[in-house]
Amino acid sequence: METEKVILKNKRMVLHYQIADYLLNMMKHSETPIDGRLLSEERLKYLFGVSRATVRHALDHLSRKGMIIKKQGKGNFWTNAS
Repeated sequence: METEKVILKNKRMVLHYQIADYLLNMMKHSETPIDGRLLSEERLKYLFGVSRATVRHALDHLSRKGMIIKKQGKGNFWTNAS
């Protein structure tokens, strides 16, 4: 499955917040089920053209807001709060 890279354009917002917002919008406008798995960190890194640390910051932000659950070795999953 080939996915086009996403270009983040908001120069005033920190990258990891832009990624978190993009993921939230993607979830809200798609068929992703609650408790559905997010793309891997590696895939998100490629998709956004950023470092793994930036992707992790975005996922940590969503986790702190209660939007995702991080399961070591399994991946990241949307919660009912989303």
